[in-house]
Amino acid sequence: MVKEPQDILRETRRLFREAIRSRRSANQLLKQTSSPSSPVMLAYHASAHALVANHLLNPLKKLPLAQKSLSLFQQAVSSDPDHAEIRFLRMAITANMPSFLRNAETAENDLTTFLHSITAYERFSIEKEEAKAFLQHLLDIQLISKQDLSLLHINILTS
Repeated sequence: MVKEPQDILRETRRLFREAIRSRRSANQLLKQTSSPSSPVMLAYHASAHALVANHLLNPLKKLPLAQKSLSLFQQAVSSDPDHAEIRFLRMAITANMPSFLRNAETAENDLTTFLHSITAYERFSIEKEEAKAFLQHLLDIQLISKQDLSLLHINILTS
């Protein structure tokens, strides 16, 4: 049975959440996204590289994976610059990278683009619960505050 693109994306999102804590899931995500069919799947592939690196101990093995991740994210953003999920993924992943790999201007641009796009989550084939999870993650890692969301009139979390 052939999976529908939306089912594949839903499975990829689930695997991404698991890959944050599980090396096995990170490797599985890397394999599942190895032939990305869209910019958002390319962003998940970029995320997988970073998550695999995160589970390694040797910094010399981590660095090339992190650099590959950043390169793939750049390609994904260039292909679809306003896509909320792509911007979320790059933001969430790079927030955990060492400061010498991060670009403050890129992070700010990602956050701005994400916050302006997330209210139209349906346009990006993002379900409401997934949009809430994205925002909650950014609150959890303190990239945004509830006051920020209120000022921008983003009320997805309360609706």
